[in-house]
Amino acid sequence: MEMKSKYGKIAKQRVGRSWMIFLFDPDDIQQVCRSDSRNEYRPELPLMTCYAKEKGIETGLAFKNGEEWHTLRKIIQEKLLKPKSVVKYIPMIEEIADEFVDTVGPNQVMDDTFTTMSRFTAECRKKYQKY
Repeated sequence: MEMKSKYGKIAKQRVGRSWMIFLFDPDDIQQVCRSDSRNEYRPELPLMTCYAKEKGIETGLAFKNGEEWHTLRKIIQEKLLKPKSVVKYIPMIEEIADEFVDTVGPNQVMDDTFTTMSRFTAECRKKYQKY
């Protein structure tokens, strides 16, 4: 929020040797997401790469690039993003959303949204791995 108030709808910040672009307007974010190409490049997050290697797990779509990214995204679009496919996940999503509301409380304000969401996401991931 500080970057948004200081720089406006678009900001950039140096992260290591690279630059990161931050978009704060939902319309701009949507336009970028819809314009993904086969040659998308997302900077590697060394901590995530190291963790994945140590645990012997694959990184997700957000950490892939190039043809590897395109192949995985195509599979996800075909299998998960069609209305018929999404319908079967509604009960699980609804259960997770209900648990989150119970955790935060319907009238409470989160002091640290990122930490709250991160903890809740980690718990959900453990609980719902079977899906």
